[in-house]
Amino acid sequence: MTENLTPWLPGDVKPVRDGLYQRLFGTKEIFARFCGREWYVGFERQELAEEVAVLSVNPHLPWRGLAQDPATIVK
Repeated sequence: MTENLTPWLPGDVKPVRDGLYQRLFGTKEIFARFCGREWYVGFERQELAEEVAVLSVNPHLPWRGLAQDPATIVK
């Protein structure tokens, strides 16, 4: 699956699209939602990260996402 993901990017680089991303919190990989210009609190479980409505106090954590536009992925 990692071949479908971007490399880790620094937190001062913002994603182009809103959505769920992996972030590095110390040595842990967590999931966090990005919306507009803001990161939301992350969780180890993807379904929790999709629903949270609390802004992150750690907006500069490294992140990675899909290496292609999700609209082009055939399911």
